[in-house]
Amino acid sequence: MKIKPVPGRLIRDPDTGLAFTREQNVPDGHPFWLRAVASGDAAIVQAPPAKPRKEA
Repeated sequence: MKIKPVPGRLIRDPDTGLAFTREQNVPDGHPFWLRAVASGDAAIVQAPPAKPRKEA
């Protein structure tokens, strides 16, 4: 799962204690990250839609 902090919010990695300011991959289903999303501190980053391939 990829998340990013909401503007104006600070999120620290529970393992390292370091704050992050950009998109980051985190373990799927990890309670800490699910709570951060549920509380509004972080947002899940949706993958961009795949471009259709041109048939040759």
